Amino acid sequence: MGKVGMIERMARKSSSIITFAGLFLALPVPVFYNLTIRPFLIADQTNLELEIIIGLIVMWMLAIGVVLLTIRAENRGLHSIGFTWPSRKIIFQALGLGVVFSLAVPLLSLLTSTLLPSEEIGSIESATQIPWWLMLFSVLTAGVTEEILFRGYALERLFEWTGSKWFSSFISLAFFTAVHATGWNLNHIVGVVIPLGVVLIALYWWRRNVIMVMIVHTMINLPLVFMALGRET
Repeated sequence: MGKVGMIERMARKSSSIITFAGLFLALPVPVFYNLTIRPFLIADQTNLELEIIIGLIVMWMLAIGVVLLTIRAENRGLHSIGFTWPSRKIIFQALGLGVVFSLAVPLLSLLTSTLLPSEEIGSIESATQIPWWLMLFSVLTAGVTEEILFRGYALERLFEWTGSKWFSSFISLAFFTAVHATGWNLNHIVGVVIPLGVVLIALYWWRRNVIMVMIVHTMINLPLVFMALGRET
């Protein structure tokens, strides 16, 4: 029994180390990149479009890394981080909610602008200055990778460790907010990023389906593509 117990303890310790590595990839690394590497090392060496592309590639690499870690290192299925194919009902719910919340974005921005000074830099209008195809890539990247990192993996593994959905949600929201700190102004972060971050977390806990939340997230951001396209026509 002593030997079996020691083996079990070593297995749990190894599993904890792997999960810690996964959480490190999912939470601190994207924030560190966006707050330090991107503005201080990448931005000064490249033009804006290349800077954005590099950032998107980094997010895909992190998301793929977390997926591979889940499968190979943790030896767990992707259902453990919310990957379950949604039913037709859930897909329609996601599309409908995505439309509703995308319409709420300008209202939230307008409401916040009455309380906080609105700056042009970091606003929705300034963000849509990039080419529409790059905006589309950005929207799809955010919709997929951020849900894998900040919702699917982070929420599930933090909940397993702490047993608290509230604590797991707070940590997830904190890092989700921080990763947007360099790209958006205070008005947008307070009025849009944080409220919609709360919504996406709530939707995840409601269905425990990361694909559904990916659809909602993408739908919320999709109007940015049409705004960028409209500027080019």
